[in-house]
Parts: sequence; structure tokens; C-alpha cells
Amino acid sequence: MGRPLNLRQLGGPVSKAGQQLAVKANISGSVVNAGLIQQKKQRTFKVVDGSNNTGVCTFVDSATPAVGEMSLKITPSSGPAFFAAKITNRYVWDFAGNKYSWVFNASGTKVVADAL
Repeated sequence: MGRPLNLRQLGGPVSKAGQQLAVKANISGSVVNAGLIQQKKQRTFKVVDGSNNTGVCTFVDSATPAVGEMSLKITPSSGPAFFAAKITNRYVWDFAGNKYSWVFNASGTKVVADAL
């Protein structure tokens, strides 16, 4: 699996203050904002939504994930936005296998990537 994502800093409930990776997850039939709480595999995480419902979801290349799926939209500094296939503390991959370094933007509201 490589080095896991540091969820102490970047994960947690969606109500948590500060920067965090917020995904669109479908835990029980509807797509909601959710936070990552535990990494299960490279592309699979345990997530929690604003109502404290938890589930295990896998990254997909879609704005409307099905049950058990989630998406994380990445905005590159140049080029079109894409959905993350997997993410680590420093890098994010798209579904074509391209690797990018990432940071939060100045307001901390979205992830910005730079192609390597």
C-alpha cells in the first residue's frame, strides 16, 4: 500500500475545523460530504458523514458515486479538474495513472495539484 495518508491531520468528521480532505461519498443511498477516518487499501477508506454514519468507500471517476463509492475532485494548477484514483500525503493519481503533487489552496477549501 505504500505510505498511508496522514488522517490525524487530513481526515476526520466533516465538521472538523481546519484543512481536511472532504469527499463526496455514498454511504447509504445518497451522495453526501464525508471525511476520511481510516485507510483500508490504496483506494479504499472508512468514511464518516455529517450525521456520524460510517461506511467503507472506494474512489471512483464520477461526480455521482454509487453506494460504497466516493469521489474527490482535484483542481490542477493547469489543465482540467479530475477525480482522484488514490492519494498519499504528497501525491495524487488520476484514473489515467498520472501522478501529481498536491497542496490545499490558500483558503484551504480545495486540493490543488501540479503535474510531475
